[in-house]
Amino acid sequence: MVIASDLEGGRVVEVAVSDLSPLYRDSALVRLTRHATISPVAAHFLDILQEEAARTGLLTTRTS
Repeated sequence: MVIASDLEGGRVVEVAVSDLSPLYRDSALVRLTRHATISPVAAHFLDILQEEAARTGLLTTRTS
């Protein structure tokens, strides 16, 4: 994340707002065919997204 290093370095701080609901942004990878392959570039991009989501505690997976 762009802001992560600033948070870790103490240059900015997180401010909790008591009456604000948490903000969420859902993402999904959708393929029209179950056995369709994705390009190596797309696969690498997905790996990076998964690593970042796991690092920040945002990783959830759903298969259906």
